[in-house]
Amino acid sequence: MFKRFKYYCLLLFCLLSFAAQAQMAAMFEFGTGFQGDEWMNYDAGIAFGYSVIKGESLNNGVSSTGFVGVKVQKFPIVSPASLRKEENKYNGLTTDLWNFPVFVGLRSAFNLFEVKKGTGSYIGVFPECRLYFSPFLPRKIDYLEHQEYPEPDIVRSIKGERMSQWATGFGGGIYYGNLNRAFLALKFETNSIDSFESIRSLDYKKDAFGSRSRQFIISLSLYGII
Repeated sequence: MFKRFKYYCLLLFCLLSFAAQAQMAAMFEFGTGFQGDEWMNYDAGIAFGYSVIKGESLNNGVSSTGFVGVKVQKFPIVSPASLRKEENKYNGLTTDLWNFPVFVGLRSAFNLFEVKKGTGSYIGVFPECRLYFSPFLPRKIDYLEHQEYPEPDIVRSIKGERMSQWATGFGGGIYYGNLNRAFLALKFETNSIDSFESIRSLDYKKDAFGSRSRQFIISLSLYGII
């Protein structure tokens, strides 16, 4: 019950900004990272929302943006054995896993100093929180079952149960640009998305997907008023 209440509060908090009379904004991001220390992932997203920009404070720049979007996460597990000491642990996997979580979030940005007087371009910092929902977690893997020579290897497929998942994410970073127009940001995020929850229980190889762990992502994002 407490976990659900936490999610509802975070969702309400993120959606409050949509009710304000503000400017519409768009955000694009691309990053990479890890889930725990096991799997490299590729992470890209797009979001739209509304930004409330306040002047005459902190170098004429404080903004709060509420947004809703979707991200794409790719976990390339075709031949990750070369990245591990235990070569046989991942031998035979041929699947790329994809996850498409949707999210709502809130980002607040604060100008610190103007890069060059009169240009309107600032260096600043921002915190950010997100609530994620993955409607369909990855649940299928294909793998090669090795046969004795000269027989060809056999492609096998196994599926886990259908699952959806709620998760939270928190992060922040630095940006360069103008809050009233556009800025480029470098962001670090950690979240509780577990893309391997469904397939972890499959009878493939023991501990092939590790235990449940958090994601750690570093990304570049382009933010602009539209």
